[in-house]
Amino acid sequence: MAKEKIGFPLILGGHDHDPFLEEIDDCVIVKTGMDAKNIAVIEIIWNSTGPGVPVVKVVLKDSDELTPDPQIQLEVDQHKEILVELEKSNLCRIPSNKPLSSIGMRVKQTSVGTFLCSVIRNELNLNCCLIGAGCIRGNQS
Repeated sequence: MAKEKIGFPLILGGHDHDPFLEEIDDCVIVKTGMDAKNIAVIEIIWNSTGPGVPVVKVVLKDSDELTPDPQIQLEVDQHKEILVELEKSNLCRIPSNKPLSSIGMRVKQTSVGTFLCSVIRNELNLNCCLIGAGCIRGNQS
């Protein structure tokens, strides 16, 4: 049914926390999970005798099993230098008089969320500020 609806026997998922690999009605559904911990190796094979539906083979591999390409790794490291510098930066003063917590960020208001939205709202001279919980990480006090 999935293959008939999309016309191709492969569905690639994105922005999923958990890996998923299943074949339903001759359609392979693959989600690699988060943080590049898994890599999907996908082989699509068309029959050489003419048009038709290809055969799809997918293997999920732990990214630790693979050896990085040295040139690509060099480029990744160069781009990461920006993030390393940002991690060392102080963007604002953090108040010492009240504890900050991001525990439960996805289901309730937290002191970290309130603090960050307030700083952004005030700095940009806005009436309000909303931030999706997914961009605030940590889940800690």
